[in-house]
Amino acid sequence: MSLFGSSGIRGVVGEEFTVEMAMDIGAAVGSEFHRVLIGRDTRTSGDMINGALIAGITSVGGEVFDCGMVSTPTLARAAARYDFGLMITASHNPPQYNGVKMWNPDGSSFDTYQMSRMEDLILAHKPQKKDWKGVGGCRPHAGAVEDHIRAIVRSLPHSH
Repeated sequence: MSLFGSSGIRGVVGEEFTVEMAMDIGAAVGSEFHRVLIGRDTRTSGDMINGALIAGITSVGGEVFDCGMVSTPTLARAAARYDFGLMITASHNPPQYNGVKMWNPDGSSFDTYQMSRMEDLILAHKPQKKDWKGVGGCRPHAGAVEDHIRAIVRSLPHSH
């Protein structure tokens, strides 16, 4: 079974992509990466998937920084301040779909080796859950959109 498609893990919400799967993805991510930036697109199921990912990440001691509803390029850029970026999106797919795309701190998406490693962790369902003293937390990451806009403006040639 291969979870990853050409660009992340996606499926029809409640069928191929379930809350339980999102929690397993979160636990796998949190067991490998301590500081995780998370964002989502405008899909109706985004809040639900976000909550499940946060539950999975924090259950293994990971720390989540939630930048809310942002574009995928904004999340990829903001991931530079963290160990890992996780974007909740199904891109061009119909509205009943959702999924996740994984980002490295340098703004690159996961390569084949990284996807294979993460898939093994997700399917194993074996991340070590923490007791009440060891669970992680979640806090907002404010300003991702504004930082991205400032970076774009700085990159433009100045006209006089």
